Amino acid sequence: MPDGSEKFEEEPEGGLVQPEPSITREMFLEWRSPRSGSTNPESMTNPVWDWLIKSKLSAYQANEHFSGPSAMEAGPGWCFDRFGQSSTQLQDGSCVLIAGEHEDHYDPDFYIYNDVVVKKPGGRIEIFCYPREAFPPTDFHSATLVGNRIIIVGNLGYSEQRKPGTTPVLVLDVESLIISAVETRGTSPGWLHRRPIE
Repeated sequence: MPDGSEKFEEEPEGGLVQPEPSITREMFLEWRSPRSGSTNPESMTNPVWDWLIKSKLSAYQANEHFSGPSAMEAGPGWCFDRFGQSSTQLQDGSCVLIAGEHEDHYDPDFYIYNDVVVKKPGGRIEIFCYPREAFPPTDFHSATLVGNRIIIVGNLGYSEQRKPGTTPVLVLDVESLIISAVETRGTSPGWLHRRPIE
């Protein structure tokens, strides 16, 4: 498994970032698709997603590189080319990247993630996924570090997930990486997010 310090070179013709030789097509197909965790959190660190985080290839580019199945048939591919993702720097130098979305709703690779990626000092990467009940697909939210917690407010989300008149508020414990919902009081500002609904 990569230790997080590898560097990837560009291919001379396609411009795609070359994966480690240990990443085979079979391994790519095993990790090609997004998934939710079964525990809060569940470690999903793997060489394929590690490569995709470092390369930031689109789901389409990664799939083409390994001659994978069409997203029209196999569903969206996992990638780290995202919009509406938050990035929070911790005191130890780690960076916590929360969820985000890939592509627009009309694209077969469109997907809203419910994962957390931690980039450690030195380049090591840890990836965590969550049950949707604990951490719904989230994008265009705010993330504010308060002590050892990141407060996650708002979300655009899938249209069927939105609850007008409510404001989603979650807390990520940066030590355990457990995500919990927060019960709020007072008048709700509504379904907040940073991107207008088209």
